[in-house]
Amino acid sequence: MLTTSRIPQTLIPDIVSQHAEDAAFLWTLRSGMVADSDCSFDKLIAVDNRVEAHLDGLRLSGNAGWELCRRKVVNTSGGEIFPLAALAFGEGDRSRMLDILTLAAVSADARRGLVSALAWLDGRTVGRWIRLLLDARLAAHRVIGVAACACRREDPGTVLAASVDDPDPVLRRRAIRAAGELKRGDLVGRVASHLTDADEGCRFWAAWTLTLHGDRRGLPSLVKWFGRGDGFERRALQLAFRAMSIKDGRSSIRALAAEARTVRSAIAGAGVLGDAACMPWLIDQMKSPALACVAGEAFSMITGVNLADANLDQRRPSAPDVNDVAEDLPSPDDDRNLAWPNPSRVAGWWQLHQHEFPGGVRYLAGQPIDPRILRSLLAIGRQRQRAAAAVEFALREPDVALVEVRGRASQQRLRLREVAPVHEPSV
Repeated sequence: MLTTSRIPQTLIPDIVSQHAEDAAFLWTLRSGMVADSDCSFDKLIAVDNRVEAHLDGLRLSGNAGWELCRRKVVNTSGGEIFPLAALAFGEGDRSRMLDILTLAAVSADARRGLVSALAWLDGRTVGRWIRLLLDARLAAHRVIGVAACACRREDPGTVLAASVDDPDPVLRRRAIRAAGELKRGDLVGRVASHLTDADEGCRFWAAWTLTLHGDRRGLPSLVKWFGRGDGFERRALQLAFRAMSIKDGRSSIRALAAEARTVRSAIAGAGVLGDAACMPWLIDQMKSPALACVAGEAFSMITGVNLADANLDQRRPSAPDVNDVAEDLPSPDDDRNLAWPNPSRVAGWWQLHQHEFPGGVRYLAGQPIDPRILRSLLAIGRQRQRAAAAVEFALREPDVALVEVRGRASQQRLRLREVAPVHEPSV
């Protein structure tokens, strides 16, 4: 391996600059991968190793690494902030940490880059700084501290209890969410009081957290977010249909499918519910350009079949065909990463295999949902399967925190040895 002492000095700035650019690019790439239906844990490990290699290159370059990264901040994006924050908090440079905190205040995306860096770094390195953020006078700094603890799945203690009722809505919102992620059962009563909060985000996360805790007040409040077509609805669908019985889930799907505006939500909900009885209807929805991809993903979530691997996909139709849909049936950007199913081939596959999916059972990745399959998927599943398994597992284990499937792979491995010790992902 070539060391910096053996590289011509005229090339070192270019090399360091490349480290800065690649660290930012890979963080952005990784942000998409963690929610990708085709991303395996092995792929996540591989990209994490590349990110860490570029961070190491920046660390070895000393001040030059910091200066080059700092000059590249143009849009204050999360990708720009992440390597800077990793350097500043990793080295414990107070002036640079303050600079990063100022930059992170510009936007939610910039804050996400900082929180991601705090979650990435070793606890012995950043524990002291996270504690200072939790005890900070400014609510904006406490938000970062609470978010970092939540992403690391480390309990902030009494700070979280105080933050749930903080006057600042951003801090309050993040703390209510963290109470669910960390399974802080002692805060359920206080979280419930925010079901009528003036802040919309606080109301949503209160319903989400209560549902994850199995509190009866949560689910009725969470289903009210169905049909919105936004990020809140997508999160509500992923949790609510997992918390429902099959009977209630079927009723909700029928109600959503009855209106053109919410049929897409019904399809997504069917995939989450995992009820194979929905399959003929799902296959029929694959004929619609506006609904094909989400119906294909629902089919895959239930059966575990990768459409491309099983030759059940087809080439994506031309843009005019795809966009020739009603305005009330938008096709989200997420669909661009999904396979386009071939309805006739999928129907043929189902004809041959439907006997493997008896009714009255919920399925995930082709298997009846039980603790064993959930542990297996957490360890070796693809990212969306792992995210689904994490929620299912959290609903079944009252005292176990929601597994963070987006975290740094090396930290996930340590957690999985406790929660899902059935397989060891490769390195």
